[in-house]
Parts: sequence; structure tokens; C-alpha cells
Amino acid sequence: MKSKKVKKILAIVLVSIVLALTVATIVLALVPKKLYNPMPKRDFAGMTIYRDEIPNAYYYDGENLDDPEVIEVNGVIDDIVALMDKSVQDNMLSSMFQGALGREVEVEKLGSKITGTNLEDLYDKAGVLAIVFNYLGEDQSLKINGEVFEYKTYFSSKEVKYDKIIMPISNNESYDDCMMYLVDDNGCEYTVTFYAHQSEIYEYIKGLKWPLFKS
Repeated sequence: MKSKKVKKILAIVLVSIVLALTVATIVLALVPKKLYNPMPKRDFAGMTIYRDEIPNAYYYDGENLDDPEVIEVNGVIDDIVALMDKSVQDNMLSSMFQGALGREVEVEKLGSKITGTNLEDLYDKAGVLAIVFNYLGEDQSLKINGEVFEYKTYFSSKEVKYDKIIMPISNNESYDDCMMYLVDDNGCEYTVTFYAHQSEIYEYIKGLKWPLFKS
């Protein structure tokens, strides 16, 4: 008799644990998780997308909004910004399985500046798909989570400035390390590594109308 009671209690406990785990799984699958977004808003003048060594430039026009060409160009820019935001969003459950929880954005200072053809190779090379965000020579301060970032050493701290961002786009459906190169005065001294899934950006760009040759 006592054995039957023990088995009944164990069964109830087991069912309770399974129910609790099921509820927890559903809750985690519904709770959104957002990581660092490298492009939280359209604050750049324009962008050039490079696809297999053939560039296509898109510059935002806030005036001629009835022009079909302007509508198309502005639409591409808005779509890219929206997809950037989407690329760092997921749910808690998926983020846990992909190891995205606790991942912080990393800023690295390079040992030597990337300049000239080495800089161009980051975006203008066969097999590379990349976006170059242009601020038309206006220095920007790197911000992380809304705060101006300062690169600190034992001896000093310095704001990280840039007037152009080079961002190679990866065809990764799951979270993975992504990189952007901060360019100032035609040279890159700092890189930013962030976690994102960029396959939707990649496929969107692959679906855009594209020139056959360099202009």
C-alpha cells in the first residue's frame, strides 16, 4: 500500500516538473531578446553596397519624395536599417541555445591602421558582399547602448571617431560574430565585433536590381 502511494507521489512530482519545464520553455520562446544594434537609426548620408566587386550607391533624399527613383532608393535604405535591427533580435530560448546570452559588443584597436588597397579589400573584392555607410567626412562618435564609447588604456582614454563604416555581410542564419570597421580620414584603426544573424540582409541585397558592370 505504501509503495503505491510513493509511486503516485513520484508520478505527480514528475508531471509537475514536466509541466513547469513546458511552461518555462513557452515563456522563454515568447520573451524577446535584443543584442547590440550597430545601426540603430539612419544617421548616415548614404551607403554604397558592394556585391562581387560591383558597387551600387544609395543616398537618402528627404525632399523629392514623389520621384519614383527617390522612393525606390529611400526604400532600400529604410529596408536595410530595419533588417539591421531585425538581425539582432530573437527570443530568449533561441538566444540561449545559440550562446547569444551574455555576449557583449567588443571594440578592438588594431596594431596598425588599415589603409589603401588593404582597406578596399574589406568591401571591394570578389566574393565579398559589404555595405559602406558614408557620413560625408563628418566625424561621428561611437556610441554603445546610447553612451559615447571611450577606448581606455592604462595611460589614457580616447573617444572613437569615424566618418565611414565598412560592414561585410555574412550569410549566417544563426547568431555569429559580425564585424564592422570604423574608418576615419581614409584609415581604419578600430573594429567593432557584434553578434547577429545577417542572412536576411544578405538575401535582400542579393535580390536587388544590380548593374552588370562597374560604372
